[in-house]
This record gives sequence, structure tokens and C-alpha cells, in this order.
Amino acid sequence: MFVAALRKLAEHCEFGDVLEDTLRDRLVCGLRNEATQKKLLSESGLTLKKAFDVSVAMEMASKEAQQLNITSRIHQVASTQSNVAGPCFRCGKTGHLSSTCWCKEMNCHHCGKKGHVERACRKKTSTDKDKEMNDKKKTKKYVKAVESASTSEDESDVHTVHVMSVDGKSGCYWVTPKLEGHPVKMQMDTGSQASLVSYQVYKQCLRHLPLRPSDTVFKAYTGHKVHMKGMTDITVQCKDQTAKLPVYVTKGNFASIMGRLWINALRVNWLEVRQLSDGSSQLQVILDKNEEVFCEELGSMKDITVKLHKPGSKPVFMKARTVPYAIRDKVEADLDALVKSGVLEPVTTSEWVAPMAYLKQHVTSAH
Repeated sequence: MFVAALRKLAEHCEFGDVLEDTLRDRLVCGLRNEATQKKLLSESGLTLKKAFDVSVAMEMASKEAQQLNITSRIHQVASTQSNVAGPCFRCGKTGHLSSTCWCKEMNCHHCGKKGHVERACRKKTSTDKDKEMNDKKKTKKYVKAVESASTSEDESDVHTVHVMSVDGKSGCYWVTPKLEGHPVKMQMDTGSQASLVSYQVYKQCLRHLPLRPSDTVFKAYTGHKVHMKGMTDITVQCKDQTAKLPVYVTKGNFASIMGRLWINALRVNWLEVRQLSDGSSQLQVILDKNEEVFCEELGSMKDITVKLHKPGSKPVFMKARTVPYAIRDKVEADLDALVKSGVLEPVTTSEWVAPMAYLKQHVTSAH
């Protein structure tokens, strides 16, 4: 494995004819076994193949010697621990002797005698033990899923329903189904289980239907309560779908809300749902006005020459850093791209020369 790792690391290096000798030297220097290292250093005319064979042979010999030492050891087992494997009659658990059990000085709550606990009491019947085990199992049961009781069409069992908004001013999505034959614009709210209409909509479209009381409490996302007049069942038409669905009537003049129950029953086509807007927002106006600033291409300042003057400073000409061979081509490609985009500009002479700092965002993919 070590030799294979060395070969992989040297894959992009330009060792040429000295590759085998370089790998041999790194193999000898990198060995952890001092005895193997001394053996290789004492060999004359050592090659990579010979160094590999000697290292493998000495490693196998070391493992065989360790195995022989392990099997030759004699472990004495005390005769007093022969009952450790069985359960302790004082506590009922395994892994220790009854003479050292921590329950030796405790009193049993079942028979009242000293020296054991109720769990290991021999006077308890099998029926008592089975009942105790069943009680423990019941206490360890956890609820994995709770299904809401409000999934049925009758929402009278719902005690608290949260709605997203009842003011109709926030940016939202709208549909226009027909309630008892009258088109009503409704705000789609997937955060609410129930559907709501205002009392004004009820008087205009649904007044022929009697309201029945409901014990459901409605709360907006801010936490304040939304008071209700009552609820009723109405015929809802959406495109070519018709369903009899429950609706709640609010006391105030709030926006109509279509909840999850209606959305699931009517199978609303989300591709046809559109968001209404009052027109171009202020942000869009700014973006359109300064389109050149926010374009994807880089900008530049033309016909401007800048010179920096610092008293006592002298020009410095530094040697370029050596680029690793593995990323040389990719660095060249990135430099050409920067020149093409106008970020860099090639020059033939300069009094000031600094070594190139690798641009992390361009070269990271090459590592």
C-alpha cells in the first residue's frame, strides 16, 4: 500500500529515469520499523524491487512472531469465578459474583428479607414476573406518528386552526372558484386546514344556507384570534370539478382563504395559479435604470492612468513563483481567460514585478 501511494504521488512529477531510485529512497525513509530500515540501509546495490521484497518478508516475520508469543501465554482462571457466567441470585444480573454484589445489604420489597432485591426474589410467581415485564414494555412505547383528526371533511373536531393571513395585502396566490354558482376570488393558504369566507361574501352568495355553530378556534400567524359567525357546507366548482365542502364564515370583512382540505379535494392545477402584482417594484425600476452596472460582464474604467507615489520607495523586481506541474495547464488557462475578459493585461516590461498569487476561486478545482 505504501509503495502504491508513492507511485500515485509521483504520477505528475517529472522524475524520468530516476523514478525507481527516488521511490526506493522514499520507501526506506518512510518505514516505521527501525529494524527493517537498518536492514535495507545495510544492503549494497539496493533496488526498489529488492527493498520491497525485504520489507514484506520482515513484516510477515514480525507478525508471525507476535502470533507465536500470544498463543504461548498461559492465563490462569480462578476457580472462585466459575459462577460469574450465571445470573446473580441477589440482583438477577450477570458479570459478577454473588459475594461481591451491591444488593447484598438490601431488603427485598416483595418478601421483606435481606440479601436480594425484588427483581431476583425467588418467592415471586411467574405470573407476577410476566405482569412486571409487560408494564415495563408499555412504559417504553413511543408515539412515532400522530395523524390529525382534522383530515376528515367534517372539521368540527378541530380545536385550533392556524391561517397564514386574513388581510389579503401580502403577496400571495389567488384562484377564483364558484361558491354556490357565484365566482369568489380566494387566497390559497397551504398553512391552513380550513377554508374561510367573510360575512360580506356570505350575505351576497350564501345567505340561503343556514350557519351552524363551531367550537373551532382560528388564529392568524401573529397569534391573534379570528372570530367566526359559524360554518356551513357549500357546493364548490373549480374548472370541471364539483365538490360539497365545509366553509367557515368570519365576522370581519377579511379576504377569502382556500385551505388544504379544498386544495386536496379540488386538485388545483398549480400551473394555472398566478401571483398578482400592482406593477413593477422599486427594485425592478432600479435594475432597469442601471442595466449596465448589473450585467454579467465585468466593467472597466477606460482612458484613466493611475500612479501611486510613496517617498523613498524603490522599484522591486521579484522572481516568478514555480507553478506545480499538476496544475500548470489549468493556471495557464485561467490566466488566458482573465486576459480575455479584461481583468489582466499583458505587458513586455515593467519596473515593478511581484510573484503571481494563485487565485483560489480559479485554481481550487485543479487540486
